Amino acid sequence: MLLRKIDFTEPTIQSKLDLSSFNANLSWNEYYASYAYVVYHTMQAVFEMPYPYNPHGKAILFLMRHTLELQLKRELAKKGGGVPYSAGFSEICNELGDDLPKEIRRLIAIINQDQDGYCYRYYLNPCTKSTYFNLGKVIETTDYFSVYEEMVNAGIYKAEPICPTLRSHEDWDLNFQVGNELQYWHLRFQYDYIIEILLEGILNETISLQKCYIPLLFLIRHAIELSLKSFVWDIEQFNGTDCGSSLCTEHRLVELYKAFEAFVGTLDSKKMDVEMQEELKHLRDQFNLHHETINTLDLYNELFRFPGDSLIEPRKIPLADLVALYYHSNSILTFNTETLVREGILERSSY
Repeated sequence: MLLRKIDFTEPTIQSKLDLSSFNANLSWNEYYASYAYVVYHTMQAVFEMPYPYNPHGKAILFLMRHTLELQLKRELAKKGGGVPYSAGFSEICNELGDDLPKEIRRLIAIINQDQDGYCYRYYLNPCTKSTYFNLGKVIETTDYFSVYEEMVNAGIYKAEPICPTLRSHEDWDLNFQVGNELQYWHLRFQYDYIIEILLEGILNETISLQKCYIPLLFLIRHAIELSLKSFVWDIEQFNGTDCGSSLCTEHRLVELYKAFEAFVGTLDSKKMDVEMQEELKHLRDQFNLHHETINTLDLYNELFRFPGDSLIEPRKIPLADLVALYYHSNSILTFNTETLVREGILERSSY
C-alpha cells in the first residue's frame, strides 16, 4: 500500500497536503466539477491497471451517481429555484420539469439502484438488515459512459468529462460487481482503491489537490466510518444485539468510536501478544490525538457532498494528519471477534 512508504511528518508531504489556502465557499458548479474530476481520474487509473478493477465497483458507482446528482442540482440552482434536500432522482427530476433531456433519463435508469445512493455507500440496509444486492449482481456501465460522453460533446447541462476515451478500455472494466462483499471491511477496501489513486496523484503532482479535496475528504471520512461500522456490525452479530439497541443507523464517527473504545476497554490486554498490544495502543493514541479533527469530520459530513449554509474551513482539517489517521484506522479490523476468540482474548459469553 502506498501509504506505508510515506512519512506524514515530512515537510514536503505536509506542504503537498496543505488545504489552508483553499476557498471555503464553493458553489454547486465547483462541487460538480470536483466530483467529475475525481471520477475521470479514477477511470483513467482503472484503464491503466494490469488487473480487472470491476470487483471493486461500489465506490466508483457512488461517485458516478453523486456526480450526476450534483449536476442536476446545479441546474436547479441556476434556475433560481429551491434545491431539494432529497437525494432521490424522482424528486429532483420533478423540480426540473418535463423538458429533461432523454440522455439524463437514460443515465438515471442505469445508475439509480435505490432511493438515495446508500446501496453504494454501505454494506447493509439498516432498515431490513439485508444486503442491497444479491451475490453476483453486476451493473453494466458502458452505456452510461457512452451517453455521458455524448452529453459532454453536445454541451448538455454543461457536462464535464468523467472518463477517458472508451476506446482504451477492456469490456470487464465497466461491468461493476456490486454483490461480492461479505462484510463492511470488503467495502472499505473498495473506497481505499480510489483514495490511494488520488493521494498518489496528488503526491506525484499529476492530480490537483485543489480540484479534488472536497470528494477526497468525503472518501477518507467514509472509509474511517466503514472501518468503525465493520467493528460495530461484528460485535452486534456476536452479541445478538436487537434492532432497537443497534448502532447500524449511526454515522457519527465520535459515537461509533465510543462503541469501539467501550469494547476494547473490557478486554484483558495481558492476553494479547506484544504486537497486538502495540497496535491497539497506537490506534487509540491516533484517535485521541485527532479527536478534534474527528469532530470536524462529523460537523462537515454533509458539506463534503453538497454546498450548504455553513462554510467548510479547510484550515481546520490537517489533511496529512487525517490521512495518517485514515491509514491506521484500518487496524480496527484486527480486533474482530473471530480473531479475539481464536487468540483466547474474548470468550463467547464474556461480552
